[in-house]
Amino acid sequence: MNEAVTRTRRRLVALDLAVIALLLLMAGVAAYAVFAATLLDPVDAALTASAAELQRGGSREIAEHFSVGYRGGQFVLVVSSDGGIVADPQAVGLTDGAPLRATGLHTVHLPSGDARVLAAPMVVDPPATLIVGTSLAAQDEALRRMLLVSVATGFGALALAFIAAELLARRALVPIGEAFRRQQEFVADASHELRTPLTILRTALELLARSPNRGAAESASLVRDARAEVLHMEHVVADLLTLARSDLGALPLTLRPVDGAALMQEAADRVRAVAETKGITLTVLAPLPCRIEADSERIAQALLALTDNALQHTPSGGTVALSAYRDGDTVVLAVVDTGEGISAEDLARVTDRFYRSDPARQRARGGAGLGLAIVRAIVEAHGGSVSIASDPGTGTTVRLRLRGLRRQVAAAVNASA
Repeated sequence: MNEAVTRTRRRLVALDLAVIALLLLMAGVAAYAVFAATLLDPVDAALTASAAELQRGGSREIAEHFSVGYRGGQFVLVVSSDGGIVADPQAVGLTDGAPLRATGLHTVHLPSGDARVLAAPMVVDPPATLIVGTSLAAQDEALRRMLLVSVATGFGALALAFIAAELLARRALVPIGEAFRRQQEFVADASHELRTPLTILRTALELLARSPNRGAAESASLVRDARAEVLHMEHVVADLLTLARSDLGALPLTLRPVDGAALMQEAADRVRAVAETKGITLTVLAPLPCRIEADSERIAQALLALTDNALQHTPSGGTVALSAYRDGDTVVLAVVDTGEGISAEDLARVTDRFYRSDPARQRARGGAGLGLAIVRAIVEAHGGSVSIASDPGTGTTVRLRLRGLRRQVAAAVNASA
């Protein structure tokens, strides 16, 4: 794959992974927060119940609670108004209870680890605060395990996402890579196609400049060669412009109802002299009007390219037959020759730009390998299709399928009957 396409693929994969990692991080943080809150709900409920029970029992209940010692993972502290520890029966080990005196539920850090505490004021003299708490060791362990599982799952998901993104990016960039490759081939072929006539033209001009007094016949020959190459380049550039506009979807079309049968007859009339000169029989079978909505000049250009191509590849004594007929809702314009045919290998690429099954012979005939590519571009711009069938040594059939108009002029058929 081209280096530029490879860089693009890597950037796409990196972007995909960055987005997926961000989504996983956001989902993980949300899940962690929800899980932590869920773990604290029963703890808070138990602390609230214990605090209410102790408050109802007053000092006697608290004393009994103290005498029991550690009970159910909870601990009880009594903190004076200045933060001093009045009672610490579970030996929590605090020397300053001020941080615990904030009324309500909150999480604090004790020497033994994090704890969840509920602070409630006691109606005693002197004033004091009742602290009921419990260790969060079990909850912290559950959160730690969840974090480990989440991190492992996240890395596993990123690994799978990387594989999937790589495969999808490769698949998605295949058409782009192919288009890039074809563009490079197109530029190289166009440069090669224009380089030959430019070389001939420059040589002719240099010869004329070096020997201005050469004979009139020789000078005229050089001028004719130069003019022929200029015309060839003009034709190639015009074809390239047509293909470029087609690629951009900007091929100008003037659509109007036209008769496909009449266009076939006009194409035959334009090449009839060439056919007679080569000794090729040219026939037209288009007895009925075949109305289509099309750009008559563009379709005529495509038909002329097909008939000219058929004549080039048909030997003397052969036949080129043009026909137009309706097939359901479509109109078929067909060009059939009895020429040399096309091999199966070449048949798959004959509509590619600058493709020649025999470059040397095509160059000798003046072709640039753009004829069938132009035909396909014109027909596809009309919403139609091109199909080619060929048998080497027997001949080739090219069919253009275009959308036909539903209203047919039947009067002309009745008049001819």
